[in-house]
Amino acid sequence: MRVKISDILKATGGKLLCGDEAVAVTSFFTDSRQAKAGAMFVPIRGERADGHDYIPAVLESPAAATFTDHEIPLGEKPIVLVKDCREALQKAAAWYREQFAIPVVGVTGSVGKTTAKEMVAQALTAKFRVLKTAGNQNSQVGVPITVCGLKKDHTAAVVEMGVSMPGEMARIAAVVKPTCAVMTNIGVSHIEFMKTRENILKEKAHIADYIPVDGALFVNGDDDLLPTLKETLGGKVVTFGLGPTCDWRAYGLNEADKGTFFTCLSPTGEKTEVFVPAAGEHNVRNALAAVAVAVEVGVPEEKAAAANVDTHAVEKANRDSLFKYHIAKVEEDEFEDEVTLTHEDFVLGIRPECVSICEDGALEGEIFSAMPTGMETTVKVRVGEFLFTGVVFGGITYKIGQKVRLSFTGADILMFSRENGKLITRGTMKI
Repeated sequence: MRVKISDILKATGGKLLCGDEAVAVTSFFTDSRQAKAGAMFVPIRGERADGHDYIPAVLESPAAATFTDHEIPLGEKPIVLVKDCREALQKAAAWYREQFAIPVVGVTGSVGKTTAKEMVAQALTAKFRVLKTAGNQNSQVGVPITVCGLKKDHTAAVVEMGVSMPGEMARIAAVVKPTCAVMTNIGVSHIEFMKTRENILKEKAHIADYIPVDGALFVNGDDDLLPTLKETLGGKVVTFGLGPTCDWRAYGLNEADKGTFFTCLSPTGEKTEVFVPAAGEHNVRNALAAVAVAVEVGVPEEKAAAANVDTHAVEKANRDSLFKYHIAKVEEDEFEDEVTLTHEDFVLGIRPECVSICEDGALEGEIFSAMPTGMETTVKVRVGEFLFTGVVFGGITYKIGQKVRLSFTGADILMFSRENGKLITRGTMKI
């Protein structure tokens, strides 16, 4: 990225308070500690901190410029006044996105976005030089910063797009303007804000707002809600999955030591043998979606399948978010000042691929599947006087009261709530 302040003014409708509009900007950042030459600061107002407090330090750093949403003391570097800095970042990224006429794939879903994104990007490398979202930077800030990472030599992009509140997908879809997209599933993540899975579906469906008439929205045909999008979006919707009615279908699954073999059946009847270097039907669906998207944008099916044999995609997704947590007894008020949840016994941010229960913990109540596909399971664990609720992947077969070790692998941020809705523990410790 290399744009001028004058371009940013045009894109955002902002006002230059001081500095030269010819100054070049090569990236955006929100953490003042990441200031570097050519970067423009985006001060975000949060619950506990206001990025505007760090503008003086940023202006003393090598950074090129800053946004602000109110009048501040002027200096030599460009300061751009806007109504809302987060919105300004999105507008600037949307303008920058329009400078590229390349395939752009949006990836969303309640769970599995990051792995699906990695697999799609890997499949596209058979033909393209791909920009992809780093880690799981899929937020209202992470998405526009990802888009601004596009360079002249990129010939395709895969952007992970997450939402937690109503209205968010429409905003980031306007930034990404995907030419095609993938929806992995509709679960219960962020249901405390969306209220129902149907509302989550309606929100995530806005990823298709900018998909052209000849583009495609690939959805998990084994999900109970996603195929209903065909009723509202018509022929733009293409299903993938294990079911016999899916447009792209995987069958003949054969699990091996290092992954799963399966046969991919395309809508035209072409059969391709595929190996995905990961276990589980959910990863078969991810690999199937990757092949389908790659074919949509012009990659030969066999080359797309061969590209995903590279274990890098799955391993990279898991390694980037490899965390381990041990839930033990905590004091009554510990962490209460961090977050107060709005929904009792609800968990935010869990995306583990394996779960077991710790020595001083025991399962309480029945374990049940939160999704018809069985990809997501809700489990309650009692540790001492506290009851924890978690959402996990895979088939859990532990018996009620069984005591084993509790560890989470593949979770970015883990939050458990006590029965009264207070936060018990939150972790980001790498192992």
